[in-house]
Amino acid sequence: MSQDMHISARTLIVLCEMAGAGKSTFARQHFQPTQVVSSDTCRALICDSERNPHVDPDTFDLFHFIVQKRLKLGRLTVADSTALYDSARHRLLDLAHQADYHTCLMVFNVPRAVCLQRDQQRPRLQTCQLIGS
Repeated sequence: MSQDMHISARTLIVLCEMAGAGKSTFARQHFQPTQVVSSDTCRALICDSERNPHVDPDTFDLFHFIVQKRLKLGRLTVADSTALYDSARHRLLDLAHQADYHTCLMVFNVPRAVCLQRDQQRPRLQTCQLIGS
């Protein structure tokens, strides 16, 4: 039996676990596309690839910028990134605190082997080259 859960519009939901855990799938199934801020999407917007770690500083500048703008406007926001490190979660919690937002951390408890297998099955896009590197 499923129950609907009511979430305040002034909530930042942080999805946390390694790649392949099902965070993005969960987000697509339960939230509007505009409510989800995905680090993979931000990375692709910068260099046409979701898989290029060389652009992570720019990726997360954009990711946090979009999250911050949504919070400023009082919009329910789902942060879809691995958020594995304390520093990543604290940066998002700081943004929520500054905007006087509720927070919800959703940790996906998926075995590492399952995550790795799912991640290997993802389509591989060509990564972009950085000029001067």
